[in-house]
Amino acid sequence: MWIESFIHKEKKGMIDISALTLSRGLSYGTFDKDRVLIKDAVGERTVLYDRLFPGMAIDLRQDEDTAEIRLNFPSGSYDIGLFFDVISDVCRLSGTDTFYIEANEIGTEEIDDLKDYFTDISGEILQILTGQLEEKKVTGLIIIGSLNPYVIGARQAEEINNDIDNYALLVSNAQRTKAVYGRHWSYIGGYRNICVYEASRTEKTILPLYPVPYLGSNMPKRCEYYVDVPGVAFFKYEDFIREFRDKAERYDGASIIIQPSEYRFDDMKHRFGVDLWSGDHSHRMNFGRFVDWGEYHYGKVRRKHLNTDELSCYSHIAIYLEWCYRHGLLSRSFMREYGDIEYVIDGDDIDLREYLRNHVANGGALGPLTFNDKGRDFTSKYYLFGKDGFAADVDRTTLETFGKEGYESPEFKNEAYLFMEYGEAYKQSLFKKIDRAWSRYEKGKLDSDPLSLSDRRMF
Repeated sequence: MWIESFIHKEKKGMIDISALTLSRGLSYGTFDKDRVLIKDAVGERTVLYDRLFPGMAIDLRQDEDTAEIRLNFPSGSYDIGLFFDVISDVCRLSGTDTFYIEANEIGTEEIDDLKDYFTDISGEILQILTGQLEEKKVTGLIIIGSLNPYVIGARQAEEINNDIDNYALLVSNAQRTKAVYGRHWSYIGGYRNICVYEASRTEKTILPLYPVPYLGSNMPKRCEYYVDVPGVAFFKYEDFIREFRDKAERYDGASIIIQPSEYRFDDMKHRFGVDLWSGDHSHRMNFGRFVDWGEYHYGKVRRKHLNTDELSCYSHIAIYLEWCYRHGLLSRSFMREYGDIEYVIDGDDIDLREYLRNHVANGGALGPLTFNDKGRDFTSKYYLFGKDGFAADVDRTTLETFGKEGYESPEFKNEAYLFMEYGEAYKQSLFKKIDRAWSRYEKGKLDSDPLSLSDRRMF
């Protein structure tokens, strides 16, 4: 929905956009195919906007004989006033004092009355649209006339409270955000339909929480969505958004702002970067997605209905992580991200397992970049199944604790390690076994071919 004005030029030719905007202190630009603004550029559709109060951009299309000026509705009173001021300027530069709205010829002397009339109309339209949100007829309203598309959800509607100037301020504040709108491209054909959004590795990027091609893109219902961080990796969309969602700044009712971080991207690349065309993990030499993952073990508790608590699923992971910390095998990037882990390990106030579950990315996941080069090499040779691997040492410790009969108890359903009491005895027993493995590693006697068989990984 918009107001549209046509102006017939009196043989004045093309209007100089730069001069037009300079007289009003405005900025201008045009959009590429992904609706990313190209500043200071003129195209088939040029937009004029106030850089300090961008709100709703004003469209200007022109040829030698006519100019078409358009403003999407609803708009705030400032945007409406600016729209008619631009009409007045274009009329002057075109050598005419009349313009047309819906085939009605109007004189420039009527502009002040039109500002008041369309301000009232805009308020009525806003009430109709937000009423649809309140009645749950729609879940969101997409505003296309802004510099970046903006979605109003129920929370935004409450903030607006049916006031067009509140509405304009909300949209304008979003447009001032120093973030780029995520470009996207699609591949349709054969047996796969792919849609890829791009996230910058150096600038903040606006991405939808739930990927849907916007602005009329016609994608099939069965579609795979990915995020591409150029120069880093491709990621499955849900993995990428999950990594940022909880702590991300909200852009609007349906989008968040991704804050780039070189260390985080590198870590994500090793944990779940994918090859776009095969869909496979692109870093198989780094144990696939994770070295180990507390949530994986908790999945056993849920599936087998085991009578043990969730934190028990993190016990062996916490012990290994603590051993590596005490031996200087954690990476600088991990310690930079989780520097407070030293207080957790050396103090008595917080259970390291709780810290892993609640703070370390992806529910207590150990990834390749958790460790420095030496720690990663040791882990790749030891944190494996097999008679000399960490999994076997966890099992041996469990067997020593429960005895053969207890270890094989039907209650444990072949998962006795999930019933180990997390305490100093368990910790010291497992520490001694890791110490022996480390001694063999330093002598070059630990398995040096960790990934020749995929099933040698922990899971």
